[in-house]
Amino acid sequence: MKPSAITSNLENAANKIWHAKRKMEWSGKNPIRFEKYPIQTKTGLNYLTFSYPDDGGPLEALISVEHPVGFEYGTERILFNIFDNYMFGKEIYVGENYQDCGMRIGEILKLSSIMLLIKNNYNKIKLYSTNPSVLFQAKYKFEPEITRFSERKASLRSILNSREPNMRALKLKASELLTEVNKIDVNSKDTSAHTGLFQEINKTVNEFMQQMFKNSHRITDARQPFTSGFGMVLTKEKVLQNKDFFNNLYQKHDIDFQI
Repeated sequence: MKPSAITSNLENAANKIWHAKRKMEWSGKNPIRFEKYPIQTKTGLNYLTFSYPDDGGPLEALISVEHPVGFEYGTERILFNIFDNYMFGKEIYVGENYQDCGMRIGEILKLSSIMLLIKNNYNKIKLYSTNPSVLFQAKYKFEPEITRFSERKASLRSILNSREPNMRALKLKASELLTEVNKIDVNSKDTSAHTGLFQEINKTVNEFMQQMFKNSHRITDARQPFTSGFGMVLTKEKVLQNKDFFNNLYQKHDIDFQI
C-alpha cells in the first residue's frame, strides 16, 4: 500500500473516532431536544420544528417555522460548542414573501433559539450580524461583541454620522473613543489597551442602540445606522434578567414555553 493511501486511511479512522466521541458528548451533555410545537401567527396555526442532522458534521439544530402542509416560512441553523458551552447562530433565513407580512417569523426563530439555550443550560448565543440586521438582533437583547479592529472604527463612525435625536453625549463619547483608537497601533503588544477599548466601544454601541429604541421601536431601512456588521451575543444571564419580556412573546405566539 502506498504511503499516501495509508495516511488517508489513518485520517479517515481518526475522523470516525472524533465524530463518535462528539456524538457521545452530545448525547451526554445535551439530553433535551425539542421536536415540534404548534404556534400561532397572523395566518393561523403553524408549527415550530426542530431537527438535528446526524451526518457526522458539526453538532447542530435546524429550526423551522412551517405551514401545516409542510412548506417553510423561515429557518435558523444553530451550531453547538459543547466544549465552551455556547451556541452559535450560523444563519437565519426568512422567505422573501414573509419578511414584512406581520407573521413575525424572525421573532419566532429568535425565541426558538432561546428555548434551546435555556433547556440545555448554555451560557450564551453568539452570532455575526450583517449591518442591516444589527437592530433586529438588539431588539431581542443581543449586545455588541465587536472584536475586529475594522469593526470598531466603523461602528464609532456610524454613531458620529447618525441623524438620530438625543445622541449628543454618545456622539461625544464615540468621538473620544475614535481618537483613542487612532492613537493605538494595531500591532501593539499592549493587549490590555486593546481589551479596554473594545469593552468601552461595545458598551457605547449598545447604549447608542438602546437610545435608538427609546426614540422609536420601529425599525426601518432609513434608520439603519451601521455601515458594517459585527459580532453580537446574548447571555443566559441577560435572558433571565428579561424573562418577562420573552415570556410575553412566547404567550403572544401561543408557544407552550416559559423561562
